Amino acid sequence: MKDSEHRHYHLRQGPGKTAALWRREFEHDACGTGFVANIHGNRSHAIVSDALEILVRLAHRGGTGADPDTGDGAGILVQMPDRFFRMKLNFHLPREGKYAVGMFFMPLDEAERKKDETAIDSLVTEEGFDIIGWRTVPTNLHACGNGARASAPFVRQLFITWKAAADATDTRLFVLRKRIENAMRKAERETYIPSFSDKTIVYKGMMQAWQVSDFYPDLVDGDFISAIALVHSRYSTNTFPSWNRAQPFRFVAHNGEINTLKGCEHATLAASAAMNGGRLAERFADILPILDEDGSDSTKFDNLLEFLCTTGRSIPQALFMMMPGPWSKDGTMDENQREFFRYAACLMPPWDGPAAMCFTDGRQVGAVLDRNGLRPARWILTRAGILVLASESGVIDVDASDIIRRGKLGPNQMLMLDTDNGRLMEDREIKDTFLTGPWKTWLTEKVIPCGEPAYERRNAPESHTDMQRFFGWTHEDRMTTILPIALNALDPIGAMGFDAPIAVLSGKPQPLFNYFKQLFAQVTNPPIDAYQEECVTGMDVFLGPNGDPTLDRPENCLKMHLPSPVINSASLDRIRQGAPGLSSAEISMLFNPEAGLDKGLEAFFASAEDAIGKGHTILILTDIGVTPETAPIPSLLATAGLHHHLIRKGVRGKCSLIVDSYEPREVHHVACLIGYGAKAVHLRGVYEAVEELADEGFLGETTLDKAMQNTIHGYDHGIL
Repeated sequence: MKDSEHRHYHLRQGPGKTAALWRREFEHDACGTGFVANIHGNRSHAIVSDALEILVRLAHRGGTGADPDTGDGAGILVQMPDRFFRMKLNFHLPREGKYAVGMFFMPLDEAERKKDETAIDSLVTEEGFDIIGWRTVPTNLHACGNGARASAPFVRQLFITWKAAADATDTRLFVLRKRIENAMRKAERETYIPSFSDKTIVYKGMMQAWQVSDFYPDLVDGDFISAIALVHSRYSTNTFPSWNRAQPFRFVAHNGEINTLKGCEHATLAASAAMNGGRLAERFADILPILDEDGSDSTKFDNLLEFLCTTGRSIPQALFMMMPGPWSKDGTMDENQREFFRYAACLMPPWDGPAAMCFTDGRQVGAVLDRNGLRPARWILTRAGILVLASESGVIDVDASDIIRRGKLGPNQMLMLDTDNGRLMEDREIKDTFLTGPWKTWLTEKVIPCGEPAYERRNAPESHTDMQRFFGWTHEDRMTTILPIALNALDPIGAMGFDAPIAVLSGKPQPLFNYFKQLFAQVTNPPIDAYQEECVTGMDVFLGPNGDPTLDRPENCLKMHLPSPVINSASLDRIRQGAPGLSSAEISMLFNPEAGLDKGLEAFFASAEDAIGKGHTILILTDIGVTPETAPIPSLLATAGLHHHLIRKGVRGKCSLIVDSYEPREVHHVACLIGYGAKAVHLRGVYEAVEELADEGFLGETTLDKAMQNTIHGYDHGIL
């Protein structure tokens, strides 16, 4: 294959590259995954071969394109194959645990590869490591399809060691790998690192499940042994496959999609500006960004999990922090668990699936489901001490008489094996062991509950008719949207035959909201059933500065708690009053049209920055006070623009945004505002419209108090 052909393929399909129909934010995974492990930590080649058999039997869960021999991706993660390396290498290795191996996907061109290796060697030396040597990994290009061969990397392994150091080895290796990744990214190089560890190694690629062992002859060598082997067969949804996106990653193999990805990504980026870093505190600046911006949803999940574990958290605690249980809806939940999940809600938004995560750090191995439990995970334990878990049953042949235990994971349940002590832990024991802490005390002391106060009618200073006209309201907004919600507490259902032009093709003025539609993994994901899944979908909101997930402290819980993101006027007044450490400031969204929208946005952003600089942690974005000489910035533009502006300035994590606007009147409008950065929305125009409808007699026998309750519930349920 010519090098020019290799480069051309990556221009079309490589991570971060521009392509006509590809955008990286659409990256999702829906796959088959599983692991096999010896509960006593006894290593053997049988564990590896059984895992490869699991992979083959999960092949139907993988995907392919027009070329049937080019798969979406498959791979295996194992413990360091120390015996194998000692048999194959022509250089001396220190004892196991005193060396690490980096797996590298590198350019095919030798000159380009040497350039990258020189840069990597330099960084290894800078970080105080000693280079043992490089090894070219044997590969069989004939084992994979034409599409995979066209983009196949040159696979190399780097062996390094180190002298005694005060820092934990995994922390130093993490910093080294992140520095290499950042250097490669800055130089616009294609070199990628599947793994770099003293405990585990990853063999993966853009191939079908049955091709992995043929492509990597290492895997079928009898000296290639492990007590843990985790495998993954990828079905990529709404995405192009690539060698880098194949799984397992460094900690996890994921079956499902992360459908809250964009919000989680922004929250991580915002919070990173104020994180302590835990065990990474002294080197925190060197490992940023935490998330690989070119990665898929699974990549970014793995990034954050690895980061949290490297800062000092246990794997179970980090996973439950990212994938919390339905603490606000499950009345049967253990109190200790509930308090931990509440604490986690003060630190980060949930990485909601559907998701089944298999995970390992080379010592512990297990799996966990998200709170919806919409992906299968079944397991068995044999008399010989072999634990097998996979997306389905029958992945390896085991006689029924040899099975001593079996089970399956339910919503928000985890199974974990510690191979160092042979301890197999199920969900309750794991949560009792790893989720215990002073969370309840901190939450009681720091969180300020703001329940929904009773409705109080306000004498609005604005004319209903003038304001509705000014903000582009229509008769249909009042009568076919707001009135049904006020009467029935449900968002009205529209006809599928609605044939008005989409906003971008319409010749009429449109609210900015109309340009934004749903985004979800359309290939494998059903839409969330709000009625059936309401029991696990919380609407709770915490206002205040971001907590620090790398450092447990009471200040993480300094929050105002709202039961819903849709707030009434009394709730807004309570938020305006603030509390110690939670003061609020109103930021006007009005601007002078003659000066232009650009100038208006600049002044708006500056006002918000100034308020944050003065210590305000809740910013209320309001369009009160419209006059013939002023106009409001569209609330969605103001919210999203400020959200991203503050992220760029590194201060987004210091505040929460609340929108107080006359403009939003549909459930979709509120959902957009929340999706683009608002924590809560005060529907000033909607509430005044309901009062107007009551005065005009359209509510019938429904009292105004009841209509307002219906309105809050209707928008709340519509968002859900």
